[in-house]
Amino acid sequence: MDEVKISSLLQMAGGKLIKGGIDFYQRSFRNLTPTIFSFGEVKNICIENGINVIQNDKDFFYSTTSWDNWQRVIETDFIDDIKWIAEKGDCDNLALLFASLSIILLRMNSCAYAYCLQTNTETGANVLHYFNVILTSDRKLYAYEPQNDKWVKIEKGKPIILGNKKYDIKSLTFF
Repeated sequence: MDEVKISSLLQMAGGKLIKGGIDFYQRSFRNLTPTIFSFGEVKNICIENGINVIQNDKDFFYSTTSWDNWQRVIETDFIDDIKWIAEKGDCDNLALLFASLSIILLRMNSCAYAYCLQTNTETGANVLHYFNVILTSDRKLYAYEPQNDKWVKIEKGKPIILGNKKYDIKSLTFF
């Protein structure tokens, strides 16, 4: 069998495994009853938590679930196992992947794509960075780093710190 035929068979099998995995995953959460928020409610929740830089698809509704369910997703996702590659698999790609998988796997669109100035609390070094902010059914927001599965509850007036990194949100986009 030549290389092209082998590659074609591997691609076909891989596609079927991905589709089957999505079906299994969706079934594991089939009993979720989502909580629905309007964009106005989401915007108010963000403002209540000190985040005033929010964007979205116009006139959208957002579905979410409890933090316990989101933690189950975090524990079983594979994004933190993906090899980091500059410009091809780095923070923006991984944060967008987690937000997208949340929609595909859970049918929950309350995981935002967040852009920030990230500061190393030990050295003071700054970089621009992407991560996720998750809205839960009890109107709480959590900063989530898909590269290493670290998370912290966002509270107004308190800095967002994950490990030795401080996150100053510049934009937050819900899809």
